[in-house]
Amino acid sequence: MNTLLRNVFLTPLIDESKIIHNGPIQPVKDNAVTVCFSSSNEYAPFLCITISSIIQNASSNHFYDIVILTTDMSENNKSIISRFVEQAPNFSIRFMNIKHFVEDKTFYTWAHFTAFTYYRLLIPDLFCKYEKVIYLDSDIVINVDIANLFDYDIDGYLLAAVQDSHVMGRINPKHPSYSDSDYYLDVLKADVYGYFQAGVMLINIKEFAHRFAPGELIEKAGQSHYRWLDQDLLNVECQGHVKRLQNNWNVMIINNPKKIDEEYLPDEDYNAYMAARRDPWVIHYVGRAIPCFNPSADLYSYYWPYARNTPYYEILISKMIAQAEARVRHKQTLKQQIKSEWVMPAINKLLPPGSRRRKVLKRLYFKLRGWEV
Repeated sequence: MNTLLRNVFLTPLIDESKIIHNGPIQPVKDNAVTVCFSSSNEYAPFLCITISSIIQNASSNHFYDIVILTTDMSENNKSIISRFVEQAPNFSIRFMNIKHFVEDKTFYTWAHFTAFTYYRLLIPDLFCKYEKVIYLDSDIVINVDIANLFDYDIDGYLLAAVQDSHVMGRINPKHPSYSDSDYYLDVLKADVYGYFQAGVMLINIKEFAHRFAPGELIEKAGQSHYRWLDQDLLNVECQGHVKRLQNNWNVMIINNPKKIDEEYLPDEDYNAYMAARRDPWVIHYVGRAIPCFNPSADLYSYYWPYARNTPYYEILISKMIAQAEARVRHKQTLKQQIKSEWVMPAINKLLPPGSRRRKVLKRLYFKLRGWEV
């Protein structure tokens, strides 16, 4: 039986020492570089690839403490990821089932987003024995030693994060979606130029404890209805207390090269984004642009060397092939053809981008979708 089949069918139950049953989470070693993820069972392969990128760029001078928050990850996937990480002598990995912290809560989601994105709001409470923690999404790869991020001084700040270059571009009056700026200004009442992307954060645990009661953030999340979910909530609650990181720490890929939001950034921010693309310390495949879903995804060449070293490589290749075959079998539906060839051209003619009429109807559409406007 080949290695992949052994991993899938003959994996023993995970070592009980890798399971955290109750909070708060205890540090495994003083001065360890602590990294937290929130991951579903579906995202286990991508999580493993992110961890693979951390391991390949780690320093032997540091110890790395990895904790996975989850509610549904299978014992099999926990075991596969644990044994993969255990190959690195200066790494520890543990899993914590946080189901009982969220089982009585309902979170607003839409599109590809799931409730798992909200679980990072538990970090200040679960890691109260720590001073600071790195949070990472599972759809990224790290090209440098993550300890370099952990070493940032964030005294006096709630967290450190990168400005959201997509959002910043869309608030330019020249952008076709400029009317979106009303949402950030009127709903979030945010300093839009300070709006950050929450997929990479260095969190000051002690500072959060001073400003928020235990469980306060996750409770607010259950009552909110923000467009970008907990990211918007964090931007509202942390406004004025966020240290801006260099763009290199969270280079968001370009979903549509023909309509790059960053082209509408102020010159200084645009140049910073483009410089970061030439030297990306962290690449973030936002919007399910992970290369196995989209083989020609922006900056895809960074992804596969890390994926190739994991037990999930063959599974991702088969997923990519299946996706390609599905695209060949199912061309645009009639509905999609009508929308792209008839409906949208008519809308753009009757309601030009940036016009008052388009803005009013867009606000109405947001209300119908259940978004705050």
